[in-house]
Amino acid sequence: ASIEFYGVRSFNGSEYISSLSEYALSKINGDDFQALSGMIHPIKGVRISIDGYISVNTDVILKEDQLISLVNSDSKLLWGLSDGMGTPITETVEDFLNKYIKFDYMNVNVQAAYNKVLRGGSAGGSNLRDIYKTQNFMSYYIPYTETYNNNGVEVPQTMGWKAINFVFEEFNGKTFLIGIVKDNWTI
Repeated sequence: ASIEFYGVRSFNGSEYISSLSEYALSKINGDDFQALSGMIHPIKGVRISIDGYISVNTDVILKEDQLISLVNSDSKLLWGLSDGMGTPITETVEDFLNKYIKFDYMNVNVQAAYNKVLRGGSAGGSNLRDIYKTQNFMSYYIPYTETYNNNGVEVPQTMGWKAINFVFEEFNGKTFLIGIVKDNWTI
């Protein structure tokens, strides 16, 4: 399966950012955290957001060396609060990435966009462009395609969609990962 690309390919850097994003996603999905750590911004680290609405005060930010040491540890971090119940999400780095960030990007329904947030309908919003005003990013989105019967009419189910965004920034002539923003339907 291939990713359906939404965006202008001639836009400066779109193919490069797309390649970096797919590389990062493949390293997360393949548990190759050593390679992923090499992509992390050396000063800013990488902010990992559990929701499309980025929380600058509480999101976890990991530096390259922290990712490697925490992946190999039983230390748990507070990643945010669960949707609806508001219970704390406390996981090891590896467990969190496995449960919340891994993404089936080879799904036949994946859509991708360069510098455009893709997401389904939800009570929650996205502030990605407010936080990362000038940085380039790739957005991957899987719409929920199931339907339900409403008085004999098949109606699209809209609550099961999910998305992930990879945000990059230039530093000393190189491009580094500064944000991983997971998004999905929320109450």
